[in-house]
Amino acid sequence: EFILPYNKYYQLIQHAQELVKELSISFRMASIGEMIMAMAHDIRNPLAVIKASAEIGKSTGDPRRQVALMGNIIAAGDTIENFLNRYLNLTRYPRDIREEIKLQDIFSSLLPVIKPMVSLKDIRLEVGAGLEEGELSIYGDRVALTQAFLNLFSNAVDATPQGGLIIVKVYPNKQWIVISITDTGYGIPEETRPHVFEHFFTTKGSEGVGLGLALVKRVVDNHGGTIWFESDISQGTTFFIKLPLAREH
Repeated sequence: EFILPYNKYYQLIQHAQELVKELSISFRMASIGEMIMAMAHDIRNPLAVIKASAEIGKSTGDPRRQVALMGNIIAAGDTIENFLNRYLNLTRYPRDIREEIKLQDIFSSLLPVIKPMVSLKDIRLEVGAGLEEGELSIYGDRVALTQAFLNLFSNAVDATPQGGLIIVKVYPNKQWIVISITDTGYGIPEETRPHVFEHFFTTKGSEGVGLGLALVKRVVDNHGGTIWFESDISQGTTFFIKLPLAREH
């Protein structure tokens, strides 16, 4: 029978403990790195709105236009503040803050950020019935859901060519609601479709971090929902999000 010497056994324990410590540090650093990249991704869009609105404001002499642009800047600043507060809360209290939310409120808070994005590319935005009504409610984390929808809108704007169209529709029933966001872009190539929701996968080169859709999927999954897409080359892409409607809690 083989007997392992005590000192060798002790060395193995020490080595194992060191490995566990190193893995723990690596995991924490990876989590922190992912959070930092997620923060950078989430604030990029509202920052672009602030920059574009400020540049347009410098070149226009129309006071009404300047007031509207200032409203865009304030709304984008509020969006960034909400996102940063969420990340701060995650470091203090690692849990979701759930509440009953009207779908209309989420999209109303996004419109001041989305409209400058689409106007810069002369994109027409069509919003279907349901989003403008205050009857549809879901139960969840307001900031996380806002982030998820902003990411989808940002991707739709990026994919849509100058003068294109983005369509938002809502399909409710007694238990669920499906929200679809359709762009008229170039579609997603067949070879990249299996990787769309993977972390750090991007087709935008150095301009992308590959976290947007992965974070959207995580948020949807955490809310008991599902996300999928349909895409046709040269026709465009539609993303669908299915979420449970609010019930009594």
